[in-house]
Amino acid sequence: MRTRLVACTAIFFALISSARAEPDAIVNWLMNKPVSLFSFGLFRTETFLNERLRDQNLILGVSYKWERNRIEIVALDLTPRAEPQERCQTLVDEIRKTLGINPGTGQPYSENTLIDGFLLPIGYSHTDGPETEETHIAGITSLVVSTIHERDRKRITCHGDLLSNEAYYF
Repeated sequence: MRTRLVACTAIFFALISSARAEPDAIVNWLMNKPVSLFSFGLFRTETFLNERLRDQNLILGVSYKWERNRIEIVALDLTPRAEPQERCQTLVDEIRKTLGINPGTGQPYSENTLIDGFLLPIGYSHTDGPETEETHIAGITSLVVSTIHERDRKRITCHGDLLSNEAYYF
C-alpha cells in the first residue's frame, strides 16, 4: 500500500513538473505595452473618486474621448430618487468638490486641482513637459451623472464641465 502511494506521488510530481504554461499572444502583447502617465492618471482619478464617493451608491468611471479631446467622468446613481434633478446637481457638485473645485464658483480651491495632480508623476516637482496652465486637464474634463426617478423609473441625466458651477439636463 505504501509503495503504491509513493509511486502515485512520484508520477503525480513528474507530470506536474513537466507541464508548462506560457502567456498567449494577447497576454504577451499586453505585458510588453507600457502604461502612459495619462492612462495611469485616469486610473488614479477613478480609484480616488470611487473611494471618496463609496457611500453614494454609484457606478463611476473615467475615460478619455479622443475625438473630442475630453476626459469624461461618468457616474450612475443606482438608488431611485424622488427628486432626481436635485440629486443629479448634488452629485455633480460633490464630484467637483472631491476634485478640488468650488461648486459655487466653478474655480479650483487652490492653483492645482486633484485631477491635474493625478496625471503627473508621483513626487512631481518641476516640468520637463509642455508649458501649460495649472488647470489644463481640469479644463478639458466633463461630468455626466444619471439618476433614476423612483416613481416612473425614468432616467435623468445631467452634465457639466468640471470647471463650472452649472449642470445641464438632457
